[in-house]
Amino acid sequence: MAKDLCLIDGCGEEAQTRGLCGYHYEKGRRDGNLEEIALPKRRPAVERYGERALEMWQAGAPMINIAQELGTSGPTIRDVLQKLGVENPGRHSLRARILKESREQADWIGQLDHLSPVEAVLAAWNRPDSDSKVTNAAQDEVRQVMPLLARALNRLEKQS
Repeated sequence: MAKDLCLIDGCGEEAQTRGLCGYHYEKGRRDGNLEEIALPKRRPAVERYGERALEMWQAGAPMINIAQELGTSGPTIRDVLQKLGVENPGRHSLRARILKESREQADWIGQLDHLSPVEAVLAAWNRPDSDSKVTNAAQDEVRQVMPLLARALNRLEKQS
């Protein structure tokens, strides 16, 4: 990997801080013109993304969508939200919501026992009383893990 050289014309030294070699950085600091000759300071991620990320998160957007919108990575957004006092920034993810809903369903596992097996399967697959985004995400996971089952459930759904 090639090393960057100092921004000052004629200086062949390796750049260390803000695009300047150690000598020119210290000289710029002493002379008071560092902001004019050096690269701009890099703003922390919290400062760059914080306000907008928190606003989007509070509106219910998953971290991955926030990261895509702001042009950064999911871990960066997670760290920014945590620094802003959000305890568990992953709670909006569809995966987290699927897991939460599956734990809730385990509490009332016999809720479809009064239906015939075919009706129970269709009711469990469609989950009309659930959030449609969560239902679609759960169906997508089943399609990835068990494509034959998902196809059979879709065929059964079309028949009824």
